[in-house]
Amino acid sequence: MTHDETFVVRAGGPELDDVAARDKVLREIAQASGGSYAFEELRDVAIRSSREVRVGRQQSVEIWSTPGLLLLGVALLALEWTLRRRMGHS
Repeated sequence: MTHDETFVVRAGGPELDDVAARDKVLREIAQASGGSYAFEELRDVAIRSSREVRVGRQQSVEIWSTPGLLLLGVALLALEWTLRRRMGHS
């Protein structure tokens, strides 16, 4: 008998519960910081096109998928074992 469960994961926090723009607050922030506020007047804003950045690519190689590599590994372990036995190490 299998038992399946579904888990829903989402970002949490009060700042994501109500994401509406607050005109008055944005104007006050702009004024206090010496900036400017323009809600619907974005004529001269240059928007660059987005670019795709790939970070950290991982590739798995299974040893048994390459018989030569597996045989080389076994041969090196056997050689090490043989050399240790001849030198008197256990």
